[in-house]
Amino acid sequence: MQSITEREFKPTYELGIQVYKENMSFKDAIARLVDGYQMNERSAKYSIHFLQHMLNAKKYTRMTNNPHIEYYANRILEDFGVEKLKVFLKGLELHIKYRKSIGPNVPGLCAVHTKYSEKAGVPPIFN
Repeated sequence: MQSITEREFKPTYELGIQVYKENMSFKDAIARLVDGYQMNERSAKYSIHFLQHMLNAKKYTRMTNNPHIEYYANRILEDFGVEKLKVFLKGLELHIKYRKSIGPNVPGLCAVHTKYSEKAGVPPIFN
């Protein structure tokens, strides 16, 4: 699978938020990412699914990259505030625990979680 690039972080976040707020369908958001940004369709789907999982504190079971996660965490803090960031962090915690359960070491994910836990004023759980 092609990895999401930094130039795709902003549009996937913004369209993913529109899906989350039910202002746009998932299918339409994917079409806009594929047509407007020449994004790989599978990557577009995974990116929006990831955001939806994090915004609802649900475990996500596919890989994603640390800068992508950090971009989303920062935007959620800016756009929604600390309370929604805490929800995002719970989803990220579940993702990290899942990843650890299947074997890979995920120090970068833990570092992002710790950084944003501190911004949210909650004790970090990954040291």
